[in-house]
Amino acid sequence: MAGTPTTAAGAASAASATAELAKIRKQLEEEANRIAEQRAKAQLEAQKPKEEVQAFQKEVRKSPFGTRGYASDIGQLVRDQTRLNVFSNLKSTDKVDYYKFKNQLPADVSINMIGDKELRIQVESKLGSVIADSDPKSGNFKAWEKMQQGEFRLPPGEFVIKVTRTGNTEKKDAQNYALQIQAGTYKRDFDTIAREPRAGDGVPRLSQATLDLGSMLTSASSFVSSLPPIGTSATSKLSGLFMNGKF
Repeated sequence: MAGTPTTAAGAASAASATAELAKIRKQLEEEANRIAEQRAKAQLEAQKPKEEVQAFQKEVRKSPFGTRGYASDIGQLVRDQTRLNVFSNLKSTDKVDYYKFKNQLPADVSINMIGDKELRIQVESKLGSVIADSDPKSGNFKAWEKMQQGEFRLPPGEFVIKVTRTGNTEKKDAQNYALQIQAGTYKRDFDTIAREPRAGDGVPRLSQATLDLGSMLTSASSFVSSLPPIGTSATSKLSGLFMNGKF
């Protein structure tokens, strides 16, 4: 019939287009609601009081004897309370660096290192048994991998970190490194800058047994400066501070 505004096919096409437009409108409305919800959550998050992180820094002189008994004290690790950071290097005359820390509570501990590939990190008990080793060929490498992932359960007690060279032991170039120890979250961030011993440091006439005994009876941990509250990420903390340092 002449003058009919639409055919049956045209009507079906128009209905399909209308349904498609309604579907698009619904999707746009859902997206708008999602964005509005995200903005509302962000506003609520911004209104929450930020928990301040206290930062502390100390500088120590490494022992000229290079023994476990004279390991540099880097502080106390407390689950969900403290984070310990060490920045130093092995000079051409260094064979090994030792650091000690106390773990106050049973915790899943994360220990990470940034530095030259020629470095080997070993975590030892107070009595000297190896707990974790960054050398893939060692029997304690899996424990090291768990520590890097923060999945290694460490009991309370005193522990020692041993830093040495790997590969060609004749290589004497300075090796920069930074270590970080953490158990969960943290509210206090402790940086230890470990520098070379001064000329004349030490008491060379004493026997090694006397030196080790003296180390066991002596504890030195003095924080020399307090920094403003910060919230530095783990990666930034490790990579940012030691790169320009001259230890």
